[in-house]
Amino acid sequence: MKKINFLWAKLILMAAVLLCVFTACDIRAVAAVQCEDTYEVSFYKGGNYLNGNDYLFEVVLDARGDQIINLKSNNKHLKVYQVKYDGFYTKPEIGIGVWTDKKGRFTFEFDVVSAAGNVKEHKVITVISKRAKTAEEHEPCKKIMYCKKDLLSDNFYSLLRVPKKGKLKIKMKKGYKLLEVWYGERSEKDSNLIEWRQIKNNTVITLSDRNYNMHSGYGGSYGRDFDRMEADTFIWVKAQNKKTKETLTKYYTISKLVKYIK
Repeated sequence: MKKINFLWAKLILMAAVLLCVFTACDIRAVAAVQCEDTYEVSFYKGGNYLNGNDYLFEVVLDARGDQIINLKSNNKHLKVYQVKYDGFYTKPEIGIGVWTDKKGRFTFEFDVVSAAGNVKEHKVITVISKRAKTAEEHEPCKKIMYCKKDLLSDNFYSLLRVPKKGKLKIKMKKGYKLLEVWYGERSEKDSNLIEWRQIKNNTVITLSDRNYNMHSGYGGSYGRDFDRMEADTFIWVKAQNKKTKETLTKYYTISKLVKYIK
């Protein structure tokens, strides 16, 4: 009976040792590189966008001296290049530039090698590319009318001689709901602050005539810097996507020519 118990104890001990070895190897394999397995990007093609097409995919390696080699893409619409290597830290940081110009699901791959040139791990990264919305598509308002002139029109800023007082009317795009409208002007005491007033849609407003910047002077007083021919009136709109219930805010500016204030 003692021999049987001793044999079982020996088998359990050997199993525990093997489990520790396999676990350590598995941890070592996972730790060879730290990065995402799936990477989502947007591609920009035509129209007016807020960003470019390139992204930075970040990789952290296991030990100083490690490198990546054999970096390649599986599709001509996906370009990948190593654009950064920071080996100062114990765990080197790699930056891979990712560029795409087509919607789809692509992959790129690379090998992680040690300073001695031994392959420590092979990685395959899935890239999901979606078409980005243009600045126009992000716009919730169809028209923002002031004195029958549209702020969203391409030639609005050439029409600076607008009346000082007029009706502001906002028309939303299909699928969006208007929640709030505010308008404001620079504070008389601090040009970095905006004095806001909430209004209803289709309301008459008076444009600002403050074409100067205010700053503190001696004894806490304020002085004017006359460096502009225009005064800005700011419009702030809060809207909601009816389908997703997402809320968003947008800022607009009406710039009006004003007389020099002495």
